[in-house]
Amino acid sequence: MEIPALPRNEADRIGALRAYAILDTLPEQQFDDLVTLAASICQTPVSLISLVDTDRCWFKANHGLEGMTEAPRDIAYAAHVVSDPTKQLIVEDALQDPRFRDSPLVRTDPSMRFYVGTPLVDDQGFVLGTLCVIDEKPRKLDERQLSTLRILATQAVSQIQLRERVRRIAELNRELEAKNEELDQFASIISHDLKEPLRTVRNFVDLLLDEQAQQLDQSGREYLSFIDRTTSHMHSMVEDMLRYVRIGHDREKTTVSLSDLLADIKEDFGLLLTECKAKIHAERLPDVFGFPAELRQLLQNLLSNALKFTRPGVPPQIHIAAQELANGWKITFQDNGIGIPESGQQRIFRLFERLHHADVYGGQGIGLAFCSKIVHLHGGKIGVTNNEGPGATFWFSLPKASAPLGESFAPPTA
Repeated sequence: MEIPALPRNEADRIGALRAYAILDTLPEQQFDDLVTLAASICQTPVSLISLVDTDRCWFKANHGLEGMTEAPRDIAYAAHVVSDPTKQLIVEDALQDPRFRDSPLVRTDPSMRFYVGTPLVDDQGFVLGTLCVIDEKPRKLDERQLSTLRILATQAVSQIQLRERVRRIAELNRELEAKNEELDQFASIISHDLKEPLRTVRNFVDLLLDEQAQQLDQSGREYLSFIDRTTSHMHSMVEDMLRYVRIGHDREKTTVSLSDLLADIKEDFGLLLTECKAKIHAERLPDVFGFPAELRQLLQNLLSNALKFTRPGVPPQIHIAAQELANGWKITFQDNGIGIPESGQQRIFRLFERLHHADVYGGQGIGLAFCSKIVHLHGGKIGVTNNEGPGATFWFSLPKASAPLGESFAPPTA
């Protein structure tokens, strides 16, 4: 009996196999179906998905060898396959093959005289094991059957890799849940350790203004008013930061009509739109899959931005449009305002980042940071470009409402 030589990349191959975390796992239907199909097509009593470990060949799927879960590597057929990812191992009669005729797997039960093993080759080129068919009597497969085994082997590798991706996603979800719990704790700490001292300062300022105002000169009252305004500003920043941390918490995604959200927002902004003589042209916007409250805030912040950053004496004109992508939508807000310097087109999406002094354009510098977090929460992207004429165009991408659960969403790059 010939003991197969180890592949030159054996250490890396074993590392790749172990990285899939599939050894010694419970049976799974998708793998069992593949070996059942292989046995049926090849008309053999046995079919296996055999993964070649350091000293054993372990069976992830087993059709026809009930009670047997692995075989020693030094006598297993599959161990001969790992050195060459390009060839099927075809043994029509092991008793006539000097490599295997003395193997206990041939001479004793289960008497594996016929064997065809197709290598399971992953994306890195490592042979993880084989999908094989086995019989106790000599036989021969035709080219159609051999080709089908190659197809089934490819499917087996795809299932192994998909299984690993699902496992990693589950791990990431667990990590994300843990981080969300940490964020909740962080928010509680902010609420207690920052808001309470600020409230105390404001209460003392109010008390001094109420009870000691007559004993203070004009400068003293101005100093207290300055402290009051500053603490109010800090309190607002803390509240904004808490709202930023809690975006997407304790909510469920659903189908959301962006057109309906925009109509509600325009109604809320009715007086402001009239006062600034704004003209809004909105195309029919699509339904998307997401968090309704957060998406409303996204549209509201972008519309508010377009109404705020206007040129003196020029009524705002805003064009809102949608472009269909492969499995999502790209929404654009085009305005005729002051535009965004190229040097600031990335900065404006950061928390508390401002390009203009508060005396010129008010606000905390948090609205676009909210937009960025909301869009990324939905798996999309957000950006801004300057128009050829005056103004800027903000854009973001979102998945379609009809996108199948688990389908990857590829947002645009610009």
